[in-house]
Amino acid sequence: MKLRSKKNDIQKLRDQLDILERKNKDLEDKLASLHPGTFRDPSDPYILETAVNLEFLGTGLYEPGRNLVRLSSVALKMFGLGDENKEMILDNYLQLIPAEEKAAVVRSFHEVQGTGKSQLIDYRIIIQNQERDIRHVASHIKSLKTDIGRELLLFTISDISRQEKTKRELLRAKEKTEDSDKLKNIYLSNISREIRIPMNSIVGFAELLNIESITPEEKNEYVKIIKLQSNLLLKLIDDISEVSRLEAGEVKINKSPCNLNLLLNELLGNSSQQKKIHKKEHLELKLNIPDKKGIVTYTDSGRLQQVLTNLISNAIKFTEKGYIEFGYTQKEQLIEFYVKDTGIGLNKDEQRQIFDRFKYDEETVTRKYEGSGLGLTIAKGIVRLLGGKIWIDSEPGKGTTIFFTIPLEEVPDENIEKEIINEHTPFEFNWKGKLILVVEDDDVNFKFIETILLENQAQVLRANNGLQAVELYRSINKIDLILMDIKMPEMDGFEATRRIKMLNKQIPIIAQTAFALDEDREKCLQAGCDEHVTKPIDIKDLMLKINHCLNP
Repeated sequence: MKLRSKKNDIQKLRDQLDILERKNKDLEDKLASLHPGTFRDPSDPYILETAVNLEFLGTGLYEPGRNLVRLSSVALKMFGLGDENKEMILDNYLQLIPAEEKAAVVRSFHEVQGTGKSQLIDYRIIIQNQERDIRHVASHIKSLKTDIGRELLLFTISDISRQEKTKRELLRAKEKTEDSDKLKNIYLSNISREIRIPMNSIVGFAELLNIESITPEEKNEYVKIIKLQSNLLLKLIDDISEVSRLEAGEVKINKSPCNLNLLLNELLGNSSQQKKIHKKEHLELKLNIPDKKGIVTYTDSGRLQQVLTNLISNAIKFTEKGYIEFGYTQKEQLIEFYVKDTGIGLNKDEQRQIFDRFKYDEETVTRKYEGSGLGLTIAKGIVRLLGGKIWIDSEPGKGTTIFFTIPLEEVPDENIEKEIINEHTPFEFNWKGKLILVVEDDDVNFKFIETILLENQAQVLRANNGLQAVELYRSINKIDLILMDIKMPEMDGFEATRRIKMLNKQIPIIAQTAFALDEDREKCLQAGCDEHVTKPIDIKDLMLKINHCLNP
């Protein structure tokens, strides 16, 4: 939109130059009408006043024979001069022009002189005020003859400073657009590379699973690699989606009471898993919190956890030895969080662009340290939505500390109990005798869910679309739970859920969908679903929710 505006300004400049040409022609016609065929001698005051005082346009007459310049009242105002300066020698006129442009003006006068031709030039002038402002002007120069054979050079002066500024801004915008396009191409190239790396592992190790001679230990290792690379790929896709939503203003903040100590202790456990993923088990993780009780504040705990997770993960990635420390302090009505590492550090230029999603090129540290670089961009966007700010303190070779704040909105006498699931909790359930309807149009997805359910002794019934699900539920009254896909042919999961709930409000329905945004979850709940799981499905999450619905 800005570029289009600049182009419009350039067109206006061209239109004004056309008007300037027409005004100059009008001036010539006005002079010619005073004495047909030739002009009277310029020593005639009436002729001079008529020639140089064309309204709204600065004009001047230069007589080479007398080396004299005469300026109109409009031109004098342009230069910041009084009427006592309406006549001056050429050298004095040139003093009103920056030194580096004087030669070009004199050359233009000489090229027009004696030829009968005209010339259009632009140059800068020095305004005779205290600030010595500089303006850009366009000047049309025309050679004329008087009735006694003397030559005049008639020149007009039009202030084009605004147009020149527009032109410079347009050029800068063009250069910025070109730079942005270049950075976007690099960004897309890096994203493509980051997608292909885990995909190569997933496809490759999936093929290796078909080899008959592999040992059970090798098979388990290949499965772990496939799962790890799948999670990395999913994280990348989520990051790309999150950046787009942040830029579009679609990310919403949902505040609720949050116990910061509980949140950070949970992050400490999750970060230990991050160390394993990056093979950095030797790094020490330190948590610094003010006291055991901790602060309870109104904020979006999910988004806050997302910011800290991104910062901690980034610190682990760029730290080879030493430690990662994170925590918070209270500063009046602000809570200040920090994540500190003893990693590679950043120079000043890198610090200035660290939160820019287009910061990376092929020569940066990302060649050594894998990742899309979107985590910090997302962190900055979320911190702003939470009402805080984020900044960095770093030195090459000495590590980095990233700080951010959020407002303190205290919750008096409030305590939050948060259920933390131990990763060693057994996830084996007995659903014998339970009939579960799986509404899924994709055969591979159905096979995946069916395997989980059969492993836990449930009976499985399938519907290929929402319409079929409604009919099956009408005809079979022994269904205990429904796993409902959302995007399907003939009838989607929203409508199918509404119709089934009209038949029985008590039947538990769990939405299972690739739509992962908060508002998508809300749509599912509004349609009547009791729970919601996101594809790719986390098996533990699905099993816990199924068990909770079957045994409330």
